[in-house]
Amino acid sequence: MIIILCCSFLIILGIIILRAKFFEDAIVGGLLIILPGIVLSIALILIPMQRMCIYSEIKQFQIAQETISNARKNGLTVNTLTIENVAILQKIIDANKWLVNAKYWKTTIFSLWIPDEINNLSEIK
Repeated sequence: MIIILCCSFLIILGIIILRAKFFEDAIVGGLLIILPGIVLSIALILIPMQRMCIYSEIKQFQIAQETISNARKNGLTVNTLTIENVAILQKIIDANKWLVNAKYWKTTIFSLWIPDEINNLSEIK
C-alpha cells in the first residue's frame, strides 16, 4: 500500500511541476510522472497474480495438513524412523517453513500482496 501511495504522490508532484513550469526543459516533471507510473503499473499488475499464487499455496498447505493428520490417525508416528515417517516429517518442515515465511511477509509493506487468510492457518505439529 505504501508503494502505491508513494508512486501516486510522485505522479501528482510531477504533474504539478509540469504545470507550474519550474524547470525549462520539464525533464524532472516528466521523470516524476513516467518512472513512478511504470512502478505503479507493475505493482498493480502483480497484486492479483501474487494473491492467486498465495491462495494456491494455502490450499496446498491445507491439503498437506489434512494428509499428515490422516497418516497419523493410521498409525504413522515420528517415533519410528521409517521412510514414510521421514517423508511426512520433511513435508511438515516444508509446509511450516512456507507458512512462517508467508506470515512474515504479511507483516511487512508487502502485506497487500498476501491475503488475510494466511493468518487463519496454524503450524503443523
